[in-house]
Amino acid sequence: RNINTTFPETGLPNSLGLIQRLEEPGRPDLRQSNRGPGTGQRVAIPVLNILKTRLNDPNMWFLGTNDQPGDYRQSGCAACHVPYANDRDVRHSGHYAQFGHDGTTQTGDPTIPKDESGHPLQHAFTRAIPTSTCMICHMHQPNMFINTFLGYIMWDYESDAPSMWPEQQHYPDAEEQRRTLDRNPEEASIRGKWRDLDFLKQVSDMNPQLTDTQFADYHGHGWNFRAIYKRDRKGNLLDPVGNIVADDDPKKFEKAVHMSSIHVDLGMHCVDCHFAQDMHGNGHVVGEVMAGVEITCKDCHGTPDAYPTLRTTGPMAAPEGRDLANLRNPDGKRRFEWVGGKLIQRSLLNPGLEWEMSLVKDTSDPLSPAYNALADRAHTMSRNPATQAFGNDVAKEDRAHGEDTMLCYSCHTSWTTSCGGCHLPIQANWKTERKHYEGKFTRNYATYNPQVTRDDVFMLTRHGEIKDFAIAPLRSSSALVLSSTNINRERIYIQQPPIAASGYSSQAMAPHYPHTERRTETKTCTDCHLSQANDNNAIMAQLLGQGTKFMDFLGFNAWVGGEGEISAVRVTE
Repeated sequence: RNINTTFPETGLPNSLGLIQRLEEPGRPDLRQSNRGPGTGQRVAIPVLNILKTRLNDPNMWFLGTNDQPGDYRQSGCAACHVPYANDRDVRHSGHYAQFGHDGTTQTGDPTIPKDESGHPLQHAFTRAIPTSTCMICHMHQPNMFINTFLGYIMWDYESDAPSMWPEQQHYPDAEEQRRTLDRNPEEASIRGKWRDLDFLKQVSDMNPQLTDTQFADYHGHGWNFRAIYKRDRKGNLLDPVGNIVADDDPKKFEKAVHMSSIHVDLGMHCVDCHFAQDMHGNGHVVGEVMAGVEITCKDCHGTPDAYPTLRTTGPMAAPEGRDLANLRNPDGKRRFEWVGGKLIQRSLLNPGLEWEMSLVKDTSDPLSPAYNALADRAHTMSRNPATQAFGNDVAKEDRAHGEDTMLCYSCHTSWTTSCGGCHLPIQANWKTERKHYEGKFTRNYATYNPQVTRDDVFMLTRHGEIKDFAIAPLRSSSALVLSSTNINRERIYIQQPPIAASGYSSQAMAPHYPHTERRTETKTCTDCHLSQANDNNAIMAQLLGQGTKFMDFLGFNAWVGGEGEISAVRVTE
């Protein structure tokens, strides 16, 4: 490919103003930019449109959309501190789950209709904030951390498809498209059954009849989320002890392990780990989620060599850390307390619930009743491959998996998402209000179309400076591909990755904390090291980000070889 500017082919800076070699006859080259090689097809226009036509952030000074389960909230302080009925799952909503998911009130106020959505449960503030409240704003990007914390990712459009799509293709008119997309920007919704709000509300009610997946009861943005279950590398469902659950077993989803965080299984909510500063910030603007967090794993669980100090040590913690021992729940009891040599934490939502903390020092101490030989070996394994010694007599600097060089969730992550691309096609002739900038109108609109959301990809990387370049899980994130349709219904470009002025593609990889910690379903030795049987080479290639064709890009056409011909069959857009 000729990438210089002297004799450009197409979509490249054209310093001479000559006809480019690959231009279509009679049509100018619609490169839309002259920023440099690789940026001629400047397909960042859909991203710019989304910045203008979406709020894109919680914007706490605005009300929630208050139009579907998972989107009911107030503005300002009440957005968090005044719970709404958003989710009927008790693991997500705690005791608020009993009030449904339609945003209806439970007050005795006679002026508020009891069957009208968009009202708080009570007009009262609380610190007992359920995860379902956090989900309202933090569900996007849909596979980032709270969804995975609860054991869900965005639905793949295929699992139990007959229950979600009409038997006959639905062809919406322009008015119906606009009405649906104003509530849910996911373009697939205009053809699916979930375009109907009444159907959307009862999606999780279908779970007993479904055979391929189970759906969540919340639907932020109008989206659907499928549950992740423990599986082997061949895709078989597994029960808690690793036995295969038959695919035709009518109770298979009850027997298989739902891969939510172990913290969720204990009854914990976001507020049980993230306290005042993590919620409100400290006045500093940071460039990534992790940089704004003060809590870390060892603050509550300790290390192989020491019990937890109960002082925060995360990137945003103060130099002396926050003293967790001083925290108290609304009932006046201590949030964390040492009782008889055990560290107890009490639930912020449920006054009668408490649990014993798992302490790494005890699991690595052969004299402790909590000793776990597998955990001890993983925590203290020597770097020396000849001895493969482990135990507390191995110096910290000699350990292969030291807490200073590898983040805890590198191993304790049970699964992580890998978003292989979101398609954002922009279309002209849509009058759309601009939510930012001058607040007028634009004639373009870009819909949202997730392409690949997998849960069976696992990669490792080095984290950034805020985590001292420690080893951490890696995921594909924000991997955009963009298309544009002009006012003549012509496609100017099709499924192109935006490329920054720096030359980097949008197919980005980033360190990621999926919040999917488990006790049993953790990563094992052969997830990250060559097995003795030499049967995990592809897993190692994937781990190092070298690619194993787990995901492939189909594109606009599928090229099919026939007898004496090659056909380009349009399969997307």
